[in-house]
Amino acid sequence: MTNKIFIWAIFFSMASWYPAAAQEKARTGTIVGVILDRHTGEPIPYASIYLPGLDIGDESDRQGYFHIERVPPGKVDLVVQRQGYQEVIRRNVAVIAGAATELTVKMESAVLNFDELVVTASRHANRAHEVPQMVTVASAAKIRDKGIEQTPEILREQAGISVQKTNHGGGSPVIRGFRANKLLLLIDGIRMNNSTYRGGNTQYLNSIAPFALDRVEVVHGPVSALYGSDALGGAINLLTRSPTLGDGGPLHWEGRAIAGLSSADNSRYLNAGVSIGDSWWGVLADFAHRSFGDIVRGARGGDELMRRLENDSRTERNLQKTQAPNAYDATDLTLKVALHPGETHQIDMAYQLSRQPSVPRYDAIETRSDSIWRYAPQERDLFYASYEHNRQSGLYHKALVTISLHRQAEQRIRQKFGSSKEKRDAFQAMTLGLQVQMNRLLGQKHFLVYGLEFYHDWIDAESAARNTRTGAITARVPRFPDKSTYANFGTYIQGEFALAPALVLQIGLRFSTFKLRAPFGNNPESAAFGTVEQSPQALTASIGGRYSLSGRVALVANLAQGFRAPNLDDVTKLGVGKGGVVFDIPNANVKPEETISGDFGLKIHGTRGQVQAMAFYNRIRDLLLRRPATFQDLPYVIEEGDTLQVFHKENAGKAYTTGFAAEAEFLLTDTAVLFGNLSTTYGQDQANNDALSAIPPLHGLLGIRWQRSSYWFEANWRFAAAQERLSTEDHVDLRIPEGGTPGWSTLNLRAGFTFAKNYALRLGLLNLLDMNYREHLSGFNAPGRNLYLGGEVRF
Repeated sequence: MTNKIFIWAIFFSMASWYPAAAQEKARTGTIVGVILDRHTGEPIPYASIYLPGLDIGDESDRQGYFHIERVPPGKVDLVVQRQGYQEVIRRNVAVIAGAATELTVKMESAVLNFDELVVTASRHANRAHEVPQMVTVASAAKIRDKGIEQTPEILREQAGISVQKTNHGGGSPVIRGFRANKLLLLIDGIRMNNSTYRGGNTQYLNSIAPFALDRVEVVHGPVSALYGSDALGGAINLLTRSPTLGDGGPLHWEGRAIAGLSSADNSRYLNAGVSIGDSWWGVLADFAHRSFGDIVRGARGGDELMRRLENDSRTERNLQKTQAPNAYDATDLTLKVALHPGETHQIDMAYQLSRQPSVPRYDAIETRSDSIWRYAPQERDLFYASYEHNRQSGLYHKALVTISLHRQAEQRIRQKFGSSKEKRDAFQAMTLGLQVQMNRLLGQKHFLVYGLEFYHDWIDAESAARNTRTGAITARVPRFPDKSTYANFGTYIQGEFALAPALVLQIGLRFSTFKLRAPFGNNPESAAFGTVEQSPQALTASIGGRYSLSGRVALVANLAQGFRAPNLDDVTKLGVGKGGVVFDIPNANVKPEETISGDFGLKIHGTRGQVQAMAFYNRIRDLLLRRPATFQDLPYVIEEGDTLQVFHKENAGKAYTTGFAAEAEFLLTDTAVLFGNLSTTYGQDQANNDALSAIPPLHGLLGIRWQRSSYWFEANWRFAAAQERLSTEDHVDLRIPEGGTPGWSTLNLRAGFTFAKNYALRLGLLNLLDMNYREHLSGFNAPGRNLYLGGEVRF
């Protein structure tokens, strides 16, 4: 009943706005046109057309036509972008109130689209080279071309990002030395991070099918002023595909099927999707099933790596060329509905489902600490509905309201090596979300975005142990207190001000408040902790600037505060942690982690290439670190015969990270592009005069790509230096070889062919030389020589 009331309220509100919309149409103009290929004269579908600074635009339909309404009268610039074509900028397009301006835009094919629209850095559409932050983007075309079967792998070849994998079903990015719950994950702009996200490496990105994505945007550095807690190292926004609406003619529909396989992990995947729409409505359905096998490591090199693993004094290892168990299956479903009932109104609704019945954690098996460790199951469900209203008013030019309900659940099944006790820890976070955002153009040069966000978690948790010999089941203290709640409210404002023709400033401010409540109940092991409550608050600010040295070269700089409010994993976790080597207990007295970050860099955007390079420095205070504690008056706990030292989290840390990240692309000829990136991070725990944990080594990529109208070929060399500068915590992390992770490099080849426009074949030979290596902090050796084959059919 509540949902019906909400939907009817939206439609009644729209009806009341129709007269205002008609008056607005008379005060504004319209731009209509068609996008064509300059050489063939054929229409170019799905090109992006937008008006810089006005935050309005359109996408060309299947016949290449576009239609932009509510354009203020006067002269405006119009930008057209499409993957595989050179960007087109039409300057000083005349717009007359109450009239339509007609355009024909012809585009030149290109090896690479050098500039892309991004929304995450400023919460509205901007070109990547115009925002002061470092932003990296992976488009849907790049994801398909690389044959990526797991979403974390999308980030692996991007500048400034390394990806850790404890098991094949995991995948946790590291940006500027921050990882896990110190990075903010978004899906379609909605927070994925909830109060159970842990500080160790995570698998949550892998709950999203890669071929359901339209693009992935990564903002490097703190964005807490816009997005609140957790965004210390940056934000990763995964934007899913949307329905394609028709142009008012016959019912428009399109479909596609993508399938592939690879040899090193014996994986198979199938993705099928269809979009149906009219001029005012559209529906999209996207289904994916992925099946992954165990991983065969490389056979050449890696002598130092294998020596360190085989002679590890901390543990015995089960080292096999085929690293098992790593196999798992995943099923994903995306449903979307788009409604455009009026010129100024838009409603979008979506449902996303992810099911992974059983995902093994390999590293615990390799080190013989466990005979069974698997996540069984891992599940995610997200429903959201958004309403967008576009009008010129004193409050906003665009208003966006989004409500969401997000369920994330997992169960961990673990049995220690040689034990008859199987332990099951299950928990579920149900998150209700509300976002209200307003965009306002101030004159012709300034822009304002402001709004509020509210998220509320409800946690269900249970734990039990089963004797595999007798079948007897006993209750255990759950990982988090059952019926815990966590509320997160924030309000923000950010302005962009053109202070001079060459200088643009971006200033943001946010107030956030939280409410954590965790009742430990009457269990004898946990009753002493009572009910833990916290109510932290934070006021954060940021300032960024872009100074144009010329039309193509700009200096950029940012100074930003970041914070992360303690969550349930920090405050209330009770039980074995860090892969079974410590015993964590609650601490209700922890405070938010805070950072001050500065970065400075250069962005070059030219007709023959682009460069972005950024150096950064993050100062961290009140860093949450594990510190020795006592439980029931003892500094240790006996867990199934093992003596585990007791720890809890404390704000004991004062640290910094510094480094740089750079990427570049250059057209060598009209059909060839040279590209590459290089990144490094240095981290220091100043409170303990120690290295900061989990810092990736110097790493990068260098490649070349040739592209014609019907085929392309790419070769790249990926590499990483050794990481032997380890923290005290790293030294006890069994995923890291004793003495550190040796350096490595791989040679990779990819190619693609297009037939009759609707058929595509993609193939690759990754790790061509079959090198045996392990990426830093990962729990297994990387796949050896890997042949993949993929195909796509559009209809």
